[in-house]
Amino acid sequence: MKPQSSGDAMPPEKKVRRKANLTERAFHFLEKSIMDVLLAPGERISEAKVARSLKMSRGPVREALRKLESVGLVTREANRGARVTEFNERELSELDALRSHLLTMAGRLATELATPEQIGKMRLIVEEMGEAVAAEDYIAYPEMNTEFHRLLNEMSANAKLSALIEQVYRQISRYHVLAMSYREGLVDSLGSHRRILAAIENRDPAAAERELAEHGRLSYRVLLENFGRLRRVFRANGTPRQESGRPSGSGVNIGHLPSASSG
Repeated sequence: MKPQSSGDAMPPEKKVRRKANLTERAFHFLEKSIMDVLLAPGERISEAKVARSLKMSRGPVREALRKLESVGLVTREANRGARVTEFNERELSELDALRSHLLTMAGRLATELATPEQIGKMRLIVEEMGEAVAAEDYIAYPEMNTEFHRLLNEMSANAKLSALIEQVYRQISRYHVLAMSYREGLVDSLGSHRRILAAIENRDPAAAERELAEHGRLSYRVLLENFGRLRRVFRANGTPRQESGRPSGSGVNIGHLPSASSG
């Protein structure tokens, strides 16, 4: 039997794996762009533009958009392509209530199961959050907030619970990124995170539940207060509207698709 030459076609199983890898790459690229609000609510997503940016064909991008639709980040319409899902106050209310409930469960488990090393890591994260607030760093703070809550999930040692929280977080994070671009949101958020840390350090499950429930109420209140402002940030075509209440240099680069190298 003649051996396969290096110029022969790729085996079918390798083609499937390669397409799956490309789809995952496109998915994570678009997911991050949406969650960081680099793609604005309502903005149309061009398959061709994304494919060119990632140096791949449109097939994996199309599959990635289907996956994003399944988690609520993208809306696809027949003959009109895909758009970033619009801001929706009812969706925000439902997601935040669910997230708050799940976080109180994670907090109770964390007080019982967190290791000293994990608690030490959480202290460092909260210190960095304080530094970000002092510096009015609207880019670093949301990143530290994400690290805090992922560590809280890890402390709970419950994989199913963590997966549910992560799924909800994917849909709600873009609201939080924008709300945290206002200083008053950062200051209140920092105080709440400090109290959650104290409850976990003291191994007090009742306090952790109470503080995380209050954290959820605070988060939702800040989001509601800013909801009108957040919607006015965007023009009909998805580009940012200048607004006096919004600090300059907040790091929210809306409406511009990042390059593939930006991660």
